Amino acid sequence: MSTKKLTTRIMTGAIKTCLLVLIAGTTTLAQNISTNNLTWEAVETTNLQTSVTTTLKCSFRTNSNTSVEWIQKKGQLSTLYTVTSVQGAWNNVAMPGSVTYTLQHDGKACKMTLEKTPSGTFITMDFSKPGEYTSLHRFKIVTVQ
Repeated sequence: MSTKKLTTRIMTGAIKTCLLVLIAGTTTLAQNISTNNLTWEAVETTNLQTSVTTTLKCSFRTNSNTSVEWIQKKGQLSTLYTVTSVQGAWNNVAMPGSVTYTLQHDGKACKMTLEKTPSGTFITMDFSKPGEYTSLHRFKIVTVQ
């Protein structure tokens, strides 16, 4: 076998191996919000009524489609919400998409929308009570693990 043919065979094998590793890695990184427990790290929040943005480091843990834990004050304050309904499906949080949860805590309901758009990843919490008050807050997410 000539050196050129041997080099071509080695390169072809190396390329196939790289492609296999890339495909396997992509499959492993696809995090489905409905089946994985994920932590969403926020660095700021915007009050959508006033457009005022403030620094707020907190995290949200989504536990498949069953519950959400909102962790604040470096873990000293934690609120656990039960998911009562889900709108949408988001099979890979690394790709654009969204899902909306209806949440329940201490007999009170709210909505949480998790989304990734070209402008970033966000969680919007809607604590509004129709006819009484509006309370919308949008959290800027910097990491999802």
